[in-house]
Amino acid sequence: MKIQSTFSDSWFNMGLIDGEQRKEVEAVENKIQSLIQEKKFVEAHEELFKLIVVPNTLYSKFTGHMGQQLNYMIGTVPPVLTNFAKFIDEKEVHNYLHVGLHKFEIFNFKTHDRFRTENMASDGKAIGELLDNYKVLIYSSQMDPIAVHPRVTKTVEAFEWSGAAELKKTPRKIWKVGDDVAGYVKSVGKFHYVMLRKTGRYPAMDQPAWAFEMVQNFINDKPF
Repeated sequence: MKIQSTFSDSWFNMGLIDGEQRKEVEAVENKIQSLIQEKKFVEAHEELFKLIVVPNTLYSKFTGHMGQQLNYMIGTVPPVLTNFAKFIDEKEVHNYLHVGLHKFEIFNFKTHDRFRTENMASDGKAIGELLDNYKVLIYSSQMDPIAVHPRVTKTVEAFEWSGAAELKKTPRKIWKVGDDVAGYVKSVGKFHYVMLRKTGRYPAMDQPAWAFEMVQNFINDKPF
C-alpha cells in the first residue's frame, strides 16, 4: 500500500499544490505509512480518508475541488454522474436488472468500511497468481488525482509474476480509436496495461467510446 498512499509528488507535478502545501500532504502520508507498518490498518484508513475522501480534506482545501476527486480537470460533481444514479434507481431499470428495491449508491460507505483493513494491506502476490493464470486488463486514467497514473504504473511493475521483467522492457504502444490517440498500452502474454487519455476515475463518463473499445478489445482478444 506504500506506493498507492502517496499523493504529494503527483499533486505537486499536476500543479494542484505548491511547495508548502506539499509538505503538509507529506506529513499525512508519513503518518499513514507509519500506521501501516504498525499494522494499524483501520487507523491508517481513517487518515487516508481525511486526506482525500471526507468533507474538508486537504485535497479539497488546497485545490478548491469540492465534492469529488474523480478528475483534476473538474471541480464539482459532474451532472452526468448524478443523472446516471437517478436513472439506475428508476423502478423500471430495477426490474430489468433484477435488483429488487435496493437503492443504488455510487459510493456505499457502509460496504467500503467493511474493507478498511483489506484496503490498507498489500497483497501483490495474489495478483501475481492471477496474471500468471488468467487474462487480465488493468487501466489507469490520465487525469485521476487519486489513482494517479505514475503510481499505478509503479504498483503494476511491482507485481511478482513470470512476466514482470518483460513488462518493464516491453515498449509502450500508441493506441488509437479512429484518428484519436485514446491511450497507451503495454501487453505481455494475456496481461494488458492501458493508460487512458483525457479521463478521470470513470472513463465511461469522460470518454465512453474509448472505454467501450478498450473493453471490447480485451474481451474479444483484439490487439490494441
